Amino acid sequence: MGSSWYRRRSTLLSIQLNYEIYTFTLSLFCTLCSCSTQRENTYEENLAICTKRLGHFPEGIDTTGLEARNTELQSEEQIRECMKGSVGPAFMVKTYRGDSVSTAPMQGKAMVLFFWSATLDDAPAYSKKSDLASFAAMNALYRKYSQSVDFLGFPFDESATIRRHLQAHPLSFPQADDNKLSGNKHMALTQNTTPYVIFINTQGRVVKIMSGGLTTEKRTIQVYSPIIKACIENSPYSE
Repeated sequence: MGSSWYRRRSTLLSIQLNYEIYTFTLSLFCTLCSCSTQRENTYEENLAICTKRLGHFPEGIDTTGLEARNTELQSEEQIRECMKGSVGPAFMVKTYRGDSVSTAPMQGKAMVLFFWSATLDDAPAYSKKSDLASFAAMNALYRKYSQSVDFLGFPFDESATIRRHLQAHPLSFPQADDNKLSGNKHMALTQNTTPYVIFINTQGRVVKIMSGGLTTEKRTIQVYSPIIKACIENSPYSE
């Protein structure tokens, strides 16, 4: 009986979250249609709106139990889905190569923003394996799509740790090295999760956001490749 009740409750929570994202999207569409000259929200503003609408616990949830964690994960996924079609993050950063680059797409190319953190020495073996798979996959995707897509990495550690990690596990594309990107901003952009990948099409629109690492390099490439192709072609992406 307990298992059946939990499944019914999970279904009801999913319906509620889907209804909220539908009503938000509809209201946003109506607003844009009624005032075409209105200033468009930034990525951060849209993220705040989606989080406010969807990032809460429904009434009756025990916020300390397993049900709360499952609801939180479901809510975070709904927020990422809510961000589809938003303008992407737009700011300048300095890189470890010494140049300044923009997070916005340039010269008709799509953009992939890869947020990551160095794997701790005492991390579980599966975590280390997943993180290294992410690095290998991102390098492979960069080699394949770099003519049509810019890649930019955002490490979330202090500089000495980042440099040591990149010496052992190099990434082929530019990595941000900018103190202006504070820890708070990094966490706000990524739901405090790494790896976290924002895929942006050539028109500067978010096509998909992926959170968390996949198990293998092959699986990561398999999942990310059609998203990148949708970014290049400015076409909708559906799983």
